[in-house]
Amino acid sequence: MGKKNKIKVPKENADEKDEAKPSPEKAAKRKLPAESADGETVEPTKKVKKPAKDSIVGGTTISELPGIKIGKQKESKRAKKRKKREEAIQEKPKEQTQEEIRQYLECWSSQREKWKFQKLKQIFIQKYILDENHIDADMWPVALEYLSGTKGASRDLLIKNAETVISEIDAAAEENESDTQQTSAKYQRARELLQSLG
Repeated sequence: MGKKNKIKVPKENADEKDEAKPSPEKAAKRKLPAESADGETVEPTKKVKKPAKDSIVGGTTISELPGIKIGKQKESKRAKKRKKREEAIQEKPKEQTQEEIRQYLECWSSQREKWKFQKLKQIFIQKYILDENHIDADMWPVALEYLSGTKGASRDLLIKNAETVISEIDAAAEENESDTQQTSAKYQRARELLQSLG
């Protein structure tokens, strides 16, 4: 077993020793180039091993590996809070929410010492500031004054929403060639909001 295979060359032809070429099988074993029937040099071919089922090869994803189960990824704390906040807003009936917003704005305008900032209520006011069904005409001046002090990304969002409403109503008015939509409460509110933030 430990013996090496050697090519035996007759001793009388010492010059032929250099010219003797091994067979392709033997050349492959020794990793030497062999000569084909055409006279061209043929490189030995390497055997390609099949990867085991549990091995990792290029293009293998984590979900394809055996023994690794990937379920739903955990929701971040921030995402959970955001979801909870949105559910809290949607669960309450419209009348109760309107009354809470009315009390919040009245407390803000008349009793600043007692007033406490509430993020959910501010988000609600910002979201529905242009909607007459959520913030009625009585609350509108106070809500406008409340939002006039808004800064940063919230202010940019309010401006963007107001500009969008104005451009949509203007485009619709040009198509219909009537000014009825431009006299709507939503359009007027958007213009007033832009002027107060402006």
